[in-house]
Amino acid sequence: MVRRLEAGKRKEGDMEAVKRLIRNERSDAAVLRCGHNFPLADCPYRYCAGRALLLAVKTVDRQIMGGYPVGHDAVVALRSAMRLAGIEPAAERSGKLRAHPADRYFRTYTGKHVHALSPSPEEIDIEDLAHSLSQMCRFLGHTDGFYSVAQHSVLVSDLVPHEDALWGLLHDASEAYLCDLPAPIKGDPEMSFYPIAEDSLMLAICKRFGLRPEMPKSVIAADKLALATEFRDVTTVDDPDWIVAECGTKPIPDYTIFPWPPLVAEERFLRRFWELAK
Repeated sequence: MVRRLEAGKRKEGDMEAVKRLIRNERSDAAVLRCGHNFPLADCPYRYCAGRALLLAVKTVDRQIMGGYPVGHDAVVALRSAMRLAGIEPAAERSGKLRAHPADRYFRTYTGKHVHALSPSPEEIDIEDLAHSLSQMCRFLGHTDGFYSVAQHSVLVSDLVPHEDALWGLLHDASEAYLCDLPAPIKGDPEMSFYPIAEDSLMLAICKRFGLRPEMPKSVIAADKLALATEFRDVTTVDDPDWIVAECGTKPIPDYTIFPWPPLVAEERFLRRFWELAK
């Protein structure tokens, strides 16, 4: 696969055809120039898989069309997107390439081995999520004091309808395995492998806890409302107009966030989970 990617330029029309196929959720298959079939119609998470494939293909295309060698990160992103779609690259199946970075894992708090680039639902553990997120500070630590992602997650779950509350609690769960990145870095085209890994982890999390793969609109709105309130209560931001412009909403009125210590955040995250998982 790498040899094919590095062999030379391809026709721009081929790329456009690939993009059209990937965008079409009802397509029976999208055929990439490297010779792999992606039966997205058979994939229950084809929307996310198609998005990840499109990001990966764009990255590879940008490098090829610019006359540059295809970088290692671009190859990793493309293969990770293929795995997300449920397809193993043919070159890996034939054993012609070294072990893919997606085969590498790290050890979690509970001792599980998580393959961050190709996770399986069985690797996801609610105790790992609670422990990690309770010790992870929001805003990269640029706060008045420690304020955890776990507490933020509990807040979001409290702000949405009951049927979406578990999604609200777990909406940032991938950060337990990836950490978060500042928006300007995460949105850079050269970082396309990160949203692919993020999507892959969220799909595994959704499968593990029985959630539909698309984030509910109520969770998206609650996340912004929580963010506005956090800017006001736990950061040094003191400009209400800037908060509204940044978040698209005002902070929660008649409510003040008081940060929890990590142990309290972990316990309350788990308690909230078991309330919702009954």
